[in-house]
Amino acid sequence: MDTYQGSKRIHSNLLGSEDRISGLCVHPPSKNSSGYIYIIGTTNGYFRGTSSTTDTTTTTMTTQQHSAFIQQLDFQTMETKWVRQISPSNINITNTTNLNEQMQQTDASGVKCVVSSDGTTVFASGIISNGGLL
Repeated sequence: MDTYQGSKRIHSNLLGSEDRISGLCVHPPSKNSSGYIYIIGTTNGYFRGTSSTTDTTTTTMTTQQHSAFIQQLDFQTMETKWVRQISPSNINITNTTNLNEQMQQTDASGVKCVVSSDGTTVFASGIISNGGLL
């Protein structure tokens, strides 16, 4: 008989941060896999052990900036397997004559995810504000 963990607290490691979950997708258990749950959302904190998609580490983000995240959990144990945090560049330059006026805060929001039928790939969608770059 399979035993499943009933719940899991999802949160970043910055006291007072705002974490929002906006979606989840599942690759169910099979003969070859215990199955995975993927949680997608937005935070203005940081997740310990994350892989950032930018050159700036997630620990140096301003607490006002939001980044998207996706987290893989084992279906049966609810153990975190990995977390990826996606933080956009904070600079949007449209006019190089006055750089101070052109700097804008950019945010990334994780919205939805889907897992390929064979479970080898997870796709994430989201929103980047103010012309930010990944």
